[in-house]
Amino acid sequence: MNNKPYPYYDAPQVTSIPQLVTNCADMYKEKIAFRYRQGRFDIISKTYNNVKSDCDVLSRYIHSKFGEKQKIAIISENSYEWILCFFSIISSGNIAVHIDKDMSVDDIHSIIDSIRISVVGTRKINMKYRIFHPVLLQFLHGKTFEKIPSTK
Repeated sequence: MNNKPYPYYDAPQVTSIPQLVTNCADMYKEKIAFRYRQGRFDIISKTYNNVKSDCDVLSRYIHSKFGEKQKIAIISENSYEWILCFFSIISSGNIAVHIDKDMSVDDIHSIIDSIRISVVGTRKINMKYRIFHPVLLQFLHGKTFEKIPSTK
């Protein structure tokens, strides 16, 4: 069976994450971008406009609190909050570093120390991550950011 050639879709050139978020919100507005379960029965839907709005709010907060060019780690399971956090960190002019939530505390510390991460974002603070210092922000469903004190 031969596949027939088909024309490529016309797609706008995208050069950055903020531009991608803005383009999608402009093109798809109230269409559903993400659906996820909250609790056992509730299903939350986020439109492209919701995503852009949430990203703008968190991005402005991150920029005002931490400035630019900071290495900000995300420790979380895959979730809407992780996506929002990733997009917002990049949009705020910072560098997003994903750290596997299942890593040992020693491995997490090793990564933080070796690449000089200054802020850690987690979806849920639990005893495993509590060692990271005082909580600065609680945003969207228990997600938190913590500033790592300088060791210099």
